Amino acid sequence: GQSTSGQMQLASSGAATFNSDVSLGGSSLNFTKADGVNINAKESLVVVIDSDNNDAGRVFQVQTGAGTNLVYNSESVGTVFNEDGGDLDFRVESDGNSHMLFVDGGNNRVGVGTSLPSALLTISNAGANGLEINPAHSSGTITLLQSYNRSGSAYTTLSTNASSYTFQTADTPRFNI
Repeated sequence: GQSTSGQMQLASSGAATFNSDVSLGGSSLNFTKADGVNINAKESLVVVIDSDNNDAGRVFQVQTGAGTNLVYNSESVGTVFNEDGGDLDFRVESDGNSHMLFVDGGNNRVGVGTSLPSALLTISNAGANGLEINPAHSSGTITLLQSYNRSGSAYTTLSTNASSYTFQTADTPRFNI
């Protein structure tokens, strides 16, 4: 059976259908379904945390079941991904590249155009050609800026430290300043 009262329909199964806006009072909304909760919206889902524009501490969080913060957003901090510093990767796709921006959370590296950054910052053209920047290369006193063509095993490197610049090709120094 089904009970109908104005804008709300309540089925005997317990399912409720609302044909208008729904307002809930209280300080929390809890879902207790054992296998998770899906919130589906046909066009868009907008979550407004506070609409009075007076609360500087407005917060929106997405967490795992264990309480790990995946996304944290507040007016005072902005948006933070992986706030708890877990071994979690972050990826942004473009029209033609599934890894246009990639943050490797486990290896502390950033890739542009690659899912396998080999230095602190790797900028790549489909893995074949690119640029690597590694400020902690070797003993940590040398900054390495390297242009590469992996298909031809050609590397052009500029190494810097506090007192010199070294230009090299294929690991052979060519010019020092």
